[in-house]
Amino acid sequence: MPATTRRRTWDKCLLDAPQDFKEVKKKFTENKSWFEERREENLKANAAFLASLNIDDAKLKLKPKVEPKSLSSRGIKTKSVMEPRTYELRPVRGPVTRSSVLPEDGESQVTLSTCSQPRSESSNRGVGPVSLDTMQNTAQITAPVISWEDCIVPKGCSYSQTLTNRLAASCGPKPSVTEDLVDFVNICSLMSINSNLVAKVTPHRIYSIDLHSSLHNSPLVAAGDKWGHVGLWNVIPEKSSANDGVCLFKPHVSPVNCVKFSDYDQSTLFSSSYDGTVRRCDVNKQQFELVYSTPDEDDIQHMYLSEVDMNRVCVASTDSCIAYIDSRTSSVRSFDTQSGKLKCVSHHPIEKHYFITASVKGHVDLWDERYLDKSRSYLTRLPHKKGVLSAFFSPTSGEKILSCSAGDEIKVYNSTDMTNIETESSFYHNNFTGRWLSNFRASWHPSREDCFLIGSMKHPRQIDLIGCDGKLLHTFHDNGDLLQSVTSLNAFHPSLPFMAGGNSSGRVFVFMAQMDCL
Repeated sequence: MPATTRRRTWDKCLLDAPQDFKEVKKKFTENKSWFEERREENLKANAAFLASLNIDDAKLKLKPKVEPKSLSSRGIKTKSVMEPRTYELRPVRGPVTRSSVLPEDGESQVTLSTCSQPRSESSNRGVGPVSLDTMQNTAQITAPVISWEDCIVPKGCSYSQTLTNRLAASCGPKPSVTEDLVDFVNICSLMSINSNLVAKVTPHRIYSIDLHSSLHNSPLVAAGDKWGHVGLWNVIPEKSSANDGVCLFKPHVSPVNCVKFSDYDQSTLFSSSYDGTVRRCDVNKQQFELVYSTPDEDDIQHMYLSEVDMNRVCVASTDSCIAYIDSRTSSVRSFDTQSGKLKCVSHHPIEKHYFITASVKGHVDLWDERYLDKSRSYLTRLPHKKGVLSAFFSPTSGEKILSCSAGDEIKVYNSTDMTNIETESSFYHNNFTGRWLSNFRASWHPSREDCFLIGSMKHPRQIDLIGCDGKLLHTFHDNGDLLQSVTSLNAFHPSLPFMAGGNSSGRVFVFMAQMDCL
């Protein structure tokens, strides 16, 4: 008889057996040998001995208490409910010619207000200026709406007077920048961050950031985000504010990939967007004036601007075009570089007719504005392994070019001789940010040509200060739990020990040193 059959027969017999037989079998199976009984006694004795030592209580006392990490609640307050995704970024509107992009007197103006209207009501990018007050109430903001005056203007002063007082420090002589790089790094080591220097400035991912160059003790930060918002943060407001010194506007309907305070007028802020428009925020007029607009049929995915002089700005876009806009005559000169999608444009700080463009095709091109009408060909092409994310002339003399590419490389070129640009250094840096983070941009210190800032993918999170030879000079990091994310875009103050970085959730982190420590 097979074993399985015998087992089934035994189980059947056991079920049919009388109750006394089952009890005998249970008692037989529960009988333990002397070895098993001794083993159980030893286990109980050992457990009692360990309990007498109170090891568990000692472990709890030695183990540090870990509090749950919490993000900074400063800045704007947004709803946690996600909005439905919008796929149409450039709604249809009337055609706008390149020669008539500036509005005439009497046309509607975009005003500087702290928040924008709901996206369904502001889907049209508009052809005229936008006032600040018409952009202050978005459905995303749950905190009480504050005005520009409530955030920046002290109580009892008029708007124009307060603006003059706020920017008056920038009219005086600027302190000389330390020549020695070692001393500058020592100053950077004194810069720190605390909970009051972190705030949510925009509702969505930050695409651009800049610091105002005034010599005020409180930094003024501007940031542009994914859905057309521009946030201004007075880091240390002169009075209490519902939004901790943050003003939010919405002059665009698509990602704002460039915000830049004017080098010639401290009360002006330029912004360019994927919606094909460039706007100028004039805080004296409290308006976002339209400076430039591309026709709707142009498939613009990226626009970047560079200020040429006090009357002209230059715009580079993904249709490979370069446009010069003159605010005096409202004229526009455009050129097709045929270099592919352009990610960045930068002008020489002294010889303004020279400029460089960064292309997604993997090269940086040097151009001369004087010969664009005659021969639309670049002077020099600097190749890279993959698409170039940014390229900038050094800020003071223009004798160096800094480029950052998607091929995990950073290059520094010697541009002393424009006819013979040579590679000064080339080194590895992890620039792979993925889909959910903004691309890195290596940015010069505004007053130095021997170091630059760039975000980092390393843990713990940090911001890298790197020398032109590729040496890591300093890392801005937080010993606590404030800096927990990648800050893809960063900016230095030209003369004061302030540095700001923006992440992909709309938060800005400011590192600064106390003035009495310098």
